[in-house]
Amino acid sequence: MAYLAAEAALWWVFADGRSAGAGGRDAYRDLAWDVARAGTTERRDGDFEYYERLTRWARSGAFDAQPGVAGVQPETDPTTFNGDAWRLARELFWGGSDVPPTPDAEAAALDYYRGRAYDEDFVWDWSGAPAEQQRFARLIRESDDGFARARLAVGGLVANRFLSTADVWLSSRTPGTTELRLVPGSVGPVTVPRLVVSWRSGGER
Repeated sequence: MAYLAAEAALWWVFADGRSAGAGGRDAYRDLAWDVARAGTTERRDGDFEYYERLTRWARSGAFDAQPGVAGVQPETDPTTFNGDAWRLARELFWGGSDVPPTPDAEAAALDYYRGRAYDEDFVWDWSGAPAEQQRFARLIRESDDGFARARLAVGGLVANRFLSTADVWLSSRTPGTTELRLVPGSVGPVTVPRLVVSWRSGGER
């Protein structure tokens, strides 16, 4: 019965963690879209790394700083994410100096910039809304915690199946009793149940 109780508790932790993680993910994506990405025309959700960068950078900057000019003119403001990407590209491919680059160096830097900077569909700007950016970061942490609980519960379910199988095997060969208890535990900020197993031989009083 103890193993069944542990199984049920771990499934509950898994379901609760998945629900909290998915709900938090929807919430932080919606907040980013409504506040920081309001200028974009069609919603396309980014990957997790994209949203992580929204917690650290107030603005993405433009992808093409001069859209009326042929080709891509990189953002040059280094306080923005895209501007920092261009700064890094310049340092990597022609030392970041003001000396005009060779055509090959400039082409390589532009390729790097295009691969790292965010285009018009993903630009963001938290200017004037620092509290919303902080709330956004908090929602990401809460979502991460939920998914972490779910992952730990999966590990617990695997361990519980292993322990129950081992208990049956040992009990069939050795006189004694096995006791399993579920006690509160934590891994960092995440609260999870902890399995405590004790075994008593049949000869003990």
